Amino acid sequence: MNIAIFSDTGFIEGGSSVYANLIAETLSGMGNNVIKVTDRAERDAFPIRTCKIPLIRILRDAPLFKSLGQLKERFGVEVLHINIHHPRLAYHFAKASNELELPLVTTTHSYSLLCLTGYYVRLPELYPCNNSSLSSHCATCMISKAKLLKLHMPKVVKDILSSPYYDYAKKYLLTASHVISPSKRFAELLRESVKAKVVSLPNPLPKHFLNEQSKTCGDGSAIFLGRLIWEKGVTLLPSIARHLNPGILHVLGWGMLESWLVDHVPPNVVYHGFLGEERLRLMRNASIVIIPSITSEMYPYVVLESLALGKPVVAFDLGGPKEQIERSRGGLLAKPFEVDNFSEKVNWLLENPRDAEEMGLYGREWAQRNLDPIHYGNLLMKIYMDALGKH
Repeated sequence: MNIAIFSDTGFIEGGSSVYANLIAETLSGMGNNVIKVTDRAERDAFPIRTCKIPLIRILRDAPLFKSLGQLKERFGVEVLHINIHHPRLAYHFAKASNELELPLVTTTHSYSLLCLTGYYVRLPELYPCNNSSLSSHCATCMISKAKLLKLHMPKVVKDILSSPYYDYAKKYLLTASHVISPSKRFAELLRESVKAKVVSLPNPLPKHFLNEQSKTCGDGSAIFLGRLIWEKGVTLLPSIARHLNPGILHVLGWGMLESWLVDHVPPNVVYHGFLGEERLRLMRNASIVIIPSITSEMYPYVVLESLALGKPVVAFDLGGPKEQIERSRGGLLAKPFEVDNFSEKVNWLLENPRDAEEMGLYGREWAQRNLDPIHYGNLLMKIYMDALGKH
């Protein structure tokens, strides 16, 4: 089968990029002709051009239509599988695929299809949101986000101009032959607000993680891995580290808050920056992985990787990590946004290594049962065949 896999974050960095690259490799290994597609400048990927002016794109994204037409003609694409965060782009993909008679399958990777900020957390109050569609509070959240992240006015205006697409996004989801959500909770929200056909499948993991035989007990340290941005809870790391009793907190990653973090961390924090192969060694050696994200992430790969390595995870009772930990029994959940409660969970695991090891084993067993990429590829092929049949 000729399958085009599009990722609006490319195929190099980030969770949705890991997913897109993994399913492309898996499907290719199963004998399919897979074409990687992105609107970023990347080697080994078919380049899609899109119009960058929001007002024009409300009417029609002519470069996108032309690029998809070239893609279909050149490679004989039978199914288009898209991985998109932004409703504006998603809507035009739906229009273009319908016009070109291409069956459309989509995997959701963000709450941005239901939330203007993408956080699915109410700002500035900072507590979990329960709306499955736009409300009057959304404007307050957008303004608060702009202040919080010190966004420039053009970016704020662009977000406001994009707001009509959240209604169009519902049409896009209805246009897709199949919508795949790694999160059961998000699948329920989509069914409530859009009435779309959604299947919930946890994202697969690369085989080398599932075959890893690292020790679950670790060396008594905790580790944070991720982009150094506000959304990931980076500003909470110094407070969490001060509560460790005793213990070292390893921090791996890079981002806008790197300088701030270096200036504010206590002595028991070891900052490693961005690491490649060394990253896996530090994860193997650590006892606990912490995920203090203060927004609703969809289904972060760092949690799946930690579970596969047998490392218990501590996260807030929020979004994807909540569901991942509940389903696997591979960690503990803290009250959202309460640093003291989060730190208590971390210290309890450090002080009770046998319980931590048991949770790690639960997580590893769940990952090995549910995250195999070949099994996921077989499920995708059934979805693609169904999409072709319906088309």
